[in-house]
Amino acid sequence: MSESQREQLVDLFEQGLGYAAAAHRLGVGLYSVKRFERRFKLHGRLCLVERPTKQHFSFEVKKEVVD
Repeated sequence: MSESQREQLVDLFEQGLGYAAAAHRLGVGLYSVKRFERRFKLHGRLCLVERPTKQHFSFEVKKEVVD
């Protein structure tokens, strides 16, 4: 989903729409909207804040794991 779609979803959730109605209104996948709604229920508007999805580890840490 794009950033603007996520912002629109938050607005729809705040209006009281459920994930199915919001997904249908925006033409977005039902499963992704359902996951996003769960995040919205937990964090409110903070769900719009980007979070790093891929962790980076130093070479030393990787070597220690392998050893």
